[in-house]
Amino acid sequence: MRDAFAIAALVAVSATLGLVSTGHASGIDVVAVEAGGRHTCIIVDEGDVMCWGQNVAGQLGDGTTDGSSAPVQVPGLSGVQAISAAELHTCALMSDGRVLCWGEHDGRLGVPAPDGAPSPTPEFVCADESCVSSLSGVLAVSAGGAHTCALMDGGAVKCWGENEDGQLGDGTMTDRTTPVEVAGLPGAVAVAAGGSHTCAITAGGAAFCWGSNGEGQIGDGRACGFRCSSPSPVTGLENSAAAITSAGLHSCALTAAGAVRCWGLNFDGQAGDGTEDNIRIESTAVSGLSSGVVAISADGRFRGHTCALRAAGDVRCWGDNDDGQLGDGTTTDRLVPVTVPGLADIAALAAGKKAEDIVVL
Repeated sequence: MRDAFAIAALVAVSATLGLVSTGHASGIDVVAVEAGGRHTCIIVDEGDVMCWGQNVAGQLGDGTTDGSSAPVQVPGLSGVQAISAAELHTCALMSDGRVLCWGEHDGRLGVPAPDGAPSPTPEFVCADESCVSSLSGVLAVSAGGAHTCALMDGGAVKCWGENEDGQLGDGTMTDRTTPVEVAGLPGAVAVAAGGSHTCAITAGGAAFCWGSNGEGQIGDGRACGFRCSSPSPVTGLENSAAAITSAGLHSCALTAAGAVRCWGLNFDGQAGDGTEDNIRIESTAVSGLSSGVVAISADGRFRGHTCALRAAGDVRCWGDNDDGQLGDGTTTDRLVPVTVPGLADIAALAAGKKAEDIVVL
């Protein structure tokens, strides 16, 4: 049985919101879009946030656990700079460098929760275990499967949540309810939290990953083994990484030249190199995308997919397509990128982060 809401595979927007009804005046400005497991959020106008979809853990942030097929406003939020949505939680980066999260707890919200109950309203992430003050100086936030990471002013990365596979990168496999700093990571400029692994890019263009590596999702040729509790360098990028995206069991990087390289699980063509039924323990070039790409986004499913936005304004996707998430009019897995028909002048894209465990409404 399918869930009542669309399995959010690809959301593409132009500069104004037209197809999604918000209840606001037409032509509302959309600043950013983010697709979670079974919910989607947008930043509109002056930094307000609106979300819709499943809400069993309060991931819509409207104070309820009632799902909504139309956008609902997250109360009390304004001046939001960026948003990141996962399977059961969502986080927002404010203009003052602080972060609020809402949804399922288990440490992923960065706030101690003795009763473990979900939080359907936004809470500020704590600075440390004492939780006397809020985490500040954040430049970017990324919500993963059951953990969250933040890029800090100065290049440090801090993570919190589940750490069974070392995905927090602090040299341990101890779960954390409040942020801990990733150990030994030199000057990061981007971070992407996946299912149970995390990746980052340094100022010099090197890519590092840590956490679960059973399917090669660290991309280091398994130099650090099957679980890495501290960063390990991704092989094959030669200090050329400009952006990175982490999914459930694979990751991809956009190079400074506009090319895309992927690594990790490849059972459904996630590597985009024309093969399947294997894994990639080092980064591999995606066919047909050697230049001209300006953004990439991978979903968080066990058998995932990735989409790329090109400078020409078109979108190409590859990987798992059982639910039609590649948008090419079929449900056939694609081992190399295919163009999504009918999309032009696209400004942003987001691949949904649906986890392997399916919640049915």
